[in-house]
Amino acid sequence: SWSIAIAVCTDLQSKWLPACLESLLGQTSGSSSAGVGVLVVINLPEECASTSHEGTLAELRSLVEANQWVQLVFCPHRGIPQARNFALEWALSRSIERLAFIDDDCVADPNWIQELISCQQKFSAQVVAGAWTLAPDGLPSSLIPHDTWLPQGYLVEGVESETGTYLPYAFTRSVLFEVSNNPMIKAGLRFDETRRETGGSDVLFFRELVRAGQTI
Repeated sequence: SWSIAIAVCTDLQSKWLPACLESLLGQTSGSSSAGVGVLVVINLPEECASTSHEGTLAELRSLVEANQWVQLVFCPHRGIPQARNFALEWALSRSIERLAFIDDDCVADPNWIQELISCQQKFSAQVVAGAWTLAPDGLPSSLIPHDTWLPQGYLVEGVESETGTYLPYAFTRSVLFEVSNNPMIKAGLRFDETRRETGGSDVLFFRELVRAGQTI
C-alpha cells in the first residue's frame, strides 16, 4: 500500500512529461522507497485524452501496466487547481499519509523524495518545499534566456534559501505535505478552483496552512 503519493498533474502537452516520470520511477523502488507511488493526474476527460493524445496516453498506460507503483487517473474538470484537488481527494480516499507534487515540466533529482522525507522528519514540519529543475522552455523559465535545464529554488528576503529555512509559502513544483492527519485539510482546505486562469492557488493553499500554525 502507498503511504506517499507523488502527483504529477498534466494536460499531456508538455514534451518533458516522459523525462519527469522517468526521474520519478527510480524513487518508487527499493527498501528506502517503500510505500512511495506516482499518481499521474490527466487534466482532461478520458474520451478527449484518448482522441487528442492517443500516442502519449498509450505510452502512459504501458508504463502503468509495467509498474505497480504508478497509477493513472483522469480529472474531467479542466484547470490546475481542479487537478490538484483531484489528487488531494484521491489521496484522502485512500488514507495516504503524505502527498508530494512535482510539475510536468520539471525533473526530480535521484534522491528528491527521500531528501524531502528526511527534511520533514528532521524539522518536524507539516510541509517541506524543495528546489526543482525546470525544462528549458518550462514556465517561468521563458523569461530567463538559457538553453539548459535550470535549477530553481526559493528566495527569502532576496537570498537563496538553504535547508532548514522556514518559508511563508510553497509551490507545487516540489513539495511534500501531510494529508490524512492534517486538521486543516480534514476541515476542508483545498486549492482555490476560482484561480484556474490567474494561477497562484498553490501559494494561497500553503499560506493558509502557515496561518493555521503549520510549518513549511
